[in-house]
Amino acid sequence: MEQVFQAKVSYGLLGFVTVVFFSPLTLTFDSNGLDWIFILIMMIVCTAYAFALCLFIGTRDSISSDKLFIKSSFILNQVIEVAEIREIKKIKIILSAPAPSLDRISIQHGKFDEVVISPRKKKEFVKALQRINPNIQVNLEDLENN
Repeated sequence: MEQVFQAKVSYGLLGFVTVVFFSPLTLTFDSNGLDWIFILIMMIVCTAYAFALCLFIGTRDSISSDKLFIKSSFILNQVIEVAEIREIKKIKIILSAPAPSLDRISIQHGKFDEVVISPRKKKEFVKALQRINPNIQVNLEDLENN
């Protein structure tokens, strides 16, 4: 049976991304032949924003039998053996990661591997992993609240 955990989305982070992408559109252009540049910039910005929005919306984690599947839209599909997970801890580092929120956890697995994710229901997520691998060390101070 597969358990799916949707990613937590930080609307502040989404707002920041929106401002960053659409701030070039605040530039004013004279009407002396630069309209096509403005249209080109708008097309690039809208495409990039749609891409970023897909990452925010399409990120989820799932656990099936003894594997953890991390999916971030069409960009990332990572599979981790739950038996190889050593530690789960809260992390506050802003890394490029399949985590559309700043409320993130780090999953350390294998010998030196790490992935940063942001499941909406951390407590249920961690318990599901610990049912498969009870040796996982957990260091989440506020686990009861999530």
